[in-house]
Amino acid sequence: MIKGVIFDFDGVIIDTESRKFKDLKKILRTYGYDLKSKLFPEMVGKKTSFFLSSEYPDMPARILKDIVAKRRKMQNRSIDSYKLIPGIKELLKFLKYRNYAVAIATGSEKDFIKKILKYHSIGSYFDVIVSGEAFKSSKPNPECYKITLRKLKLMPSKVIVVEDSIAGIRAGKTAGCRVFAITTYYNKQDLSSADNIFKNHTGIYRYLESHKV
Repeated sequence: MIKGVIFDFDGVIIDTESRKFKDLKKILRTYGYDLKSKLFPEMVGKKTSFFLSSEYPDMPARILKDIVAKRRKMQNRSIDSYKLIPGIKELLKFLKYRNYAVAIATGSEKDFIKKILKYHSIGSYFDVIVSGEAFKSSKPNPECYKITLRKLKLMPSKVIVVEDSIAGIRAGKTAGCRVFAITTYYNKQDLSSADNIFKNHTGIYRYLESHKV
């Protein structure tokens, strides 16, 4: 029986990736870099530093660091403009009612995560938060999920990971967990490696309510 659920953050709890890409595109332009729109799928689910170093291998470390810092500063403006992914509140209430352990595993900064959770009054639903400061790698590396599993003191076979990206699904599966995906930014075909695919959290809620997992 499943005893815990680990959520990714960006694109799973809150809709941030589209704005993140637009902000990054603006910042990169000031440094003379052109961020092509076709690279959006490559960015989703990954740390900004990992994405940039992969796409621009010749970018000086100092400039990369500056871009990441500026992107984070832009991210923290207008917290109220970020919208929750549909159905997340109802799903969290259900998970707590069923006594599941609930966690977040993400490359985002803890300060930003806490601001979002506080603004939307959902912080109390999470037992563990593993943010980008806790690990050096980026998904599809499973490090963040392995750290979260240790903190929850649960075996991978007892945990469902909820993801929205190809890199995130691979990370969750490599960590040994069952992975549910939602189609926030990708279509079902792109996310076919997940164990189950849903439009949003309402679908996950209905599935868990009617199935023994």
